[in-house]
Amino acid sequence: MAKTSAETFLKVLDGDVATMQKFADAATSGESQFWDRDYPYGAHTIGTIILEDVRDASSRYGFMGKVLAGRVVKAGEVIRYDKDLDVTAYALAGDGTIEEIQNGHYVYPDEFEVSFVLEFPDEATDGEKFFKDLKQKALEKIITIQDTALFTLLRYVTDAKNPNTSNNFEELFRSLIYEIESNRILAEFILLNSNTTKTFINRVVAEGKSEWIDPIVQLELIKAGYLGKYVNGSSSVILTAAADVGTNPFPEDTVYVTAPSAYVGGAPVRLDLFVEPINQSVKDGKWKKGLFFYKLISMVVVNPKTVACGRLTDYQLLDPVGL
Repeated sequence: MAKTSAETFLKVLDGDVATMQKFADAATSGESQFWDRDYPYGAHTIGTIILEDVRDASSRYGFMGKVLAGRVVKAGEVIRYDKDLDVTAYALAGDGTIEEIQNGHYVYPDEFEVSFVLEFPDEATDGEKFFKDLKQKALEKIITIQDTALFTLLRYVTDAKNPNTSNNFEELFRSLIYEIESNRILAEFILLNSNTTKTFINRVVAEGKSEWIDPIVQLELIKAGYLGKYVNGSSSVILTAAADVGTNPFPEDTVYVTAPSAYVGGAPVRLDLFVEPINQSVKDGKWKKGLFFYKLISMVVVNPKTVACGRLTDYQLLDPVGL
């Protein structure tokens, strides 16, 4: 990165409003220099700034980075997972279908693309808002793609089982946790739709059961999709859709419980997220100007006994039998 680009890069990271405005003005000016790699207020520098922010945030937000163990694989490394011979593993194929691996001790999951185009606005009068909106949209897109793929996989893994159903949180949580822990595996996460989470919190408060949730819940954790520990006979952490992203990749009546990611499977990254400016015509004759993001990853569940899924027929808090 040229010296001037490095300076402007740091100014944007520090929240320099004047510098951000220069980027916004350059993006809407229509001048060709905006697309020059060495232009300090050009598309390439904007892409680098957005990339650094989104790459870090996407590992903390969303369900995928918590449910599956992720890492960037080394160049030339063969991605391989061990599994028990009598267990069927499930992997997401490159075309979006699910592959069942029944035979053998090793799993070699396929790779699929996480890619999208983020278009620049036609006009940007507020530089700070210009950057904020681009970062937010990029984060939402990558989290949505990854989490949609994750729950496509988890739904397939659990569809073969007889689903647990209940009209209340207490009974369903307990039955799903037992389903995993009866295999002598710790149940670490309870996954809830964000709307369901709001209902659960309202029930907890209304019925005076705040001790069910770890009281030390910080705003940043909630933004990242953590609610806290469900301590009513369990130490499982309730995860929900991150408030800063606002996507719900599974229905309100559905609840998942998963073991620690090391037992469930992995989401290894073959090619880490990168970005390139795009300035070209598209099929409908329009001109597309923006940033192209690309990532190459795999997803695999090596043991289906580490994932349980149930459905709420109502949203009561307590088990009526236990009253």
